[in-house]
This record gives sequence, C-alpha cells and structure tokens, in this order.
Amino acid sequence: MKNFLVVLILATASCGVPVITKSVRTYRVPPYICRVRLPDSVLAQSSGISRGEVAYILITRFNAMGILNLFPPSEDINPEDVGDYWAEDYIESAVDRKLMRCMPDQNFYPHDQVKKFQICIIFYRILQMLSLQDIQGDVYIQSWEWAIRNHILSGERDHYLTGPECIQATMNFANYLLDN
Repeated sequence: MKNFLVVLILATASCGVPVITKSVRTYRVPPYICRVRLPDSVLAQSSGISRGEVAYILITRFNAMGILNLFPPSEDINPEDVGDYWAEDYIESAVDRKLMRCMPDQNFYPHDQVKKFQICIIFYRILQMLSLQDIQGDVYIQSWEWAIRNHILSGERDHYLTGPECIQATMNFANYLLDN
C-alpha cells in the first residue's frame, strides 16, 4: 500500500501520466487521480499546508473521485478574508458543503497551517459522528484514534500536515467512504 501511495502523489504531480515506472516496478494509476492538477507548491511542501490548500485538496479530490455530490451545498457562506486568495472558490465550496467551516468571526484564515489532528477532526465531522459544534475534551483523541484505526493518517497528531500527507489522507478517507 505504501508504494501505491507514493506513486499516487507522483501521479498527481505529473497529472496525465497513466503509468509510472519507478526502479524496476511499474504501477498502474487509477484514472481519477490524473484528472486534477494540484499546484506544485502544495505537492512540494515539506513543512506545513494551509487551511486554504486543504479546502482545495478536499474539493478537487472528492470531485475527481465522484463523491463530492455526497456533500451538496447547504448554505451560501462567504468568508470575509478569502476574496483575494487563489483558492477562494474552493474554500467557499468547502464551507458551503460543511466540509470545513469559518471561525466565529466569519473569517476562514486560509493562510493558517493545519496540524494532523485538525484534518482528522474534519474527516470525523464529515462522517457526521460529530455535529459542527466546537470540539472539546477527548474528541480530539477520539478523532485521532479513529483516523489511526482506519488507516486514514499516521504519525504525530501535533505535527503540521504536509501537502503530500494531506493528499494521501484525503484519498484514504475518500476510499473509506466508498468502502463503507
């Protein structure tokens, strides 16, 4: 599975290449992976990924896999601080579909970095295991344990999420949705 995930990231970066050869092995890549071109800045990030980039990845990956329609827009919310951000439409779509949310001051803070446990809480909320209320107490731990148990994400929960990790986690979560 790990080899496939590494190829998955490379296939997304190359976009349009249905077969990737690495050393002596050839891996076939599902066609939905090559439909969306992610910015190189997202793929190359080894430090942290921003909330705006997470919104972009969620919308493009779910759309490419054909599961975005599971989350129809329910509200028309326009965060006040994304008007000049490159992923404005993706952020608004993620917020309208309740995949992500604004802060209480109606700002999205698209430049803020995301920690690993935060993406787990997003996925946990998407499953409607939680309402979109403020998360308190052991829900942080519950969402992290759920993500580890279901092979959505691994590592240290307080570390910042990188672009490749976010793509991998989103694909793992989308496959989890398709399987359950």
